[in-house]
Amino acid sequence: MDANGISRLNIGKEIGPETLPSKKDIAKLKIEIMHYLETMVEDNLRKFVLKRDKENILDKSTTEFFRKRNRYRASKKLLQYLVKIIDDLPEDDMKRDLNSDHFNEFKRLVAFQSELMQEEDVVIAMEREFEKMRREKKINLWYFRGQMRSAINEITELIRQADKPVPESYHKLFKALSRLSSFWFYVRGDDEKRVRIADVYIHKLLRVLISRFPEIRG
Repeated sequence: MDANGISRLNIGKEIGPETLPSKKDIAKLKIEIMHYLETMVEDNLRKFVLKRDKENILDKSTTEFFRKRNRYRASKKLLQYLVKIIDDLPEDDMKRDLNSDHFNEFKRLVAFQSELMQEEDVVIAMEREFEKMRREKKINLWYFRGQMRSAINEITELIRQADKPVPESYHKLFKALSRLSSFWFYVRGDDEKRVRIADVYIHKLLRVLISRFPEIRG
């Protein structure tokens, strides 16, 4: 575990059912996440403002501040929903319809994260990372752009297929979110020090949630 309280893990590893945490570990993880969420938005905005001050960038700073705030709030709500799903999903009859309002809101939150990948400032940030990887790995930049397009297409299709509040559709959204997190790990070069804390927690929660759907797993 590092200074930020993040457990060391192989972030490039496919999310699967092996060595799933115990109920005690899950309870501890939920407490850890809820504690993190208490100041998540404020702490990230504070870091953003400090960075902008150091770079002495004033243009569009207000607009960017509110855009960042909305994104942090969306990530916070997504993590809250993942925790809530763990708490609320039945352990016996997993084939019955689930709460449609909760499902639609969860789908909207996953779609929002997917749509972020195509926003101009996010694409520019990814291009910078791709340029670093291109120099280090000596691979054509178009390869990384192709990886981005492939990820976006796959995630978009998974979200589209999640059309009703049943376990199969939840599984599609979990898979889409897993693909999103995996792609951000990839963009950050699988460097745990550079990966967002929120993405690490999403990764951990998804491992728990995917295990709750054994009849459709794999």
